Amino acid sequence: MKSYTPDQIAHIKEQPRERTTDAIAALIEDPDIMFDMHCHLFNFDAVPDKFIGIRIPMTRRFFDWVENLLHKLVWYTDADPLSNIAYFISIGSSYTIEEIATKLFDYYAPTKTIFCPLMMDMAPGIEGDMKTPYDDQIVNMRQLRDNYPDKLLPFVAVDPRNPDVDNIFLSAFNDENNFFGVKVYPSLGYLPSHPKLMQIFEVCQAKRIPVTTHCGGGTVHSSRRHIKCIQGQRINENGQPEEICESKWFFTKNSFANYFNHPKKWEPVLHAFPQLKLNLAHFGGDTEWEKLENGQNNTWVSRIMDMMTRYENLYADFSFNISNHKIYEIFRQKVEENILLANRALYGSDYYMVVTEGHFRSIKIDFITAMGDSVMQKIACENPKLFLFA
Repeated sequence: MKSYTPDQIAHIKEQPRERTTDAIAALIEDPDIMFDMHCHLFNFDAVPDKFIGIRIPMTRRFFDWVENLLHKLVWYTDADPLSNIAYFISIGSSYTIEEIATKLFDYYAPTKTIFCPLMMDMAPGIEGDMKTPYDDQIVNMRQLRDNYPDKLLPFVAVDPRNPDVDNIFLSAFNDENNFFGVKVYPSLGYLPSHPKLMQIFEVCQAKRIPVTTHCGGGTVHSSRRHIKCIQGQRINENGQPEEICESKWFFTKNSFANYFNHPKKWEPVLHAFPQLKLNLAHFGGDTEWEKLENGQNNTWVSRIMDMMTRYENLYADFSFNISNHKIYEIFRQKVEENILLANRALYGSDYYMVVTEGHFRSIKIDFITAMGDSVMQKIACENPKLFLFA
């Protein structure tokens, strides 16, 4: 495996707390400071215009028209599924990411909260044009962090197929950008054990940089149905990693999820870097939690919990699922019954994706109330500090 040279990574600070602002460094001393470990602040300018498979006009006028239409189709209520999508469109079509951020901050006020916005580099995996190139998105996120020095710990997205990925990763942790973590999204068309990501994860383990990955369904996935030579590793029958280069066809979102997002695809990574701080976001997703509740074996949830017993820095956030009453009751029971899970589960909202399920303030309050003070103290205060700063 190729490694970065010592000179290339010398600028990356050794201690996680040194990668925060002074304001956040002071806040994390508060035992009750809350963390939203999973949120998104990009607007539709950062989304390719062929995101849904066909080119759509990515203009505010078009989005306003769609939003108004969706609200009118079920005229007697604003709590129907179509109105929820309209609300999602309203947020996504904001002119700046600061507009999205201030809405999110308001939902948590007056509680002191630190947010981990997860960036997305969609261009390598999804066809189409977009108004804001990824380099500009990084600049926008840096400016937002500077405007709110007590609020944000940004996670920079890295896609191994981006020709500028080395510069994106290395410059994210320089004194100018000073981002905090790394985000990957495998169903955009790459394996987490891709050689370039393994090179990056080597640095993340050495420098204690936390990594968050999508580990749920495939709603967001590559637009390419046939992907040639998918590079990475798998664990063979002898328990050892071996290099692969596979070509595959994908016809449904589930086929993308099952191949790229499955937690077992992280086994070669953790075999190589057992101390890597990794968050398997969404904890497998709602479908896998439903399988667990129905008594099915070999769910992604079970796989993740098994991996937690073997890797001490493996965590999983329960984001987006906070909107599903049935599932989060199962989650609460598991956290209360299992010490390991109680110490490794993280709270995340998945704002603003979760608003497709209802009004965010109600979703957040219902979830926090159902969890109770002791569970929320673990998953939203204590565990995030361990994942981020230990």
